[in-house]
Amino acid sequence: MSTHLEIEYKASLDYPTYLSYLNHFPSAQVSTHQNHYFLYSNASLRLAARIREEEQQMTLTFKVEQPVGRLEVNFSVDSTDLSIFNREDIKTFLNQHQLNGTFKPIGTLTTQRHTVHEMYGDLCLDVSHYLGKTDYELEYEVTQDAPLAYQRFLEILQLEHLEPLEPPTKFARFLEQKRLTETL
Repeated sequence: MSTHLEIEYKASLDYPTYLSYLNHFPSAQVSTHQNHYFLYSNASLRLAARIREEEQQMTLTFKVEQPVGRLEVNFSVDSTDLSIFNREDIKTFLNQHQLNGTFKPIGTLTTQRHTVHEMYGDLCLDVSHYLGKTDYELEYEVTQDAPLAYQRFLEILQLEHLEPLEPPTKFARFLEQKRLTETL
């Protein structure tokens, strides 16, 4: 198990603006990952669980809201099967946080990510496909000095004259699209 405090700044993009940003950052490294999402039986807890597949590695991640950012709790796994939630170290984590409910798989979101590593964080330009929908976003994932990272994020937004409006997370967008297409 590993943990990481995730602080990120985000902006929704339309397709032409996404293409413009790709032109601003032509040296970005490209990767693709799949997020397999799981819904917790007590939806009021707003607990996000996903298994990310990337480069033949799978990581189960729980995201827990914090006063600033979200705490990511990660477990290396070898399957997207529900049985992973019964693995002893994962069960211990869940029990420690009084998470005694169940999880059910709700679908997969695939993201192609263009990443530029910068001094204060990683600039990510994402195109995500899920449940018949495609969306685009810019993320700035903070690696150090959140106030300076935010200033850099604002500079990047100004390249296309965007305002710093926080879009919903990928998980929240996925859930909304799921609700629109079928009953959970």
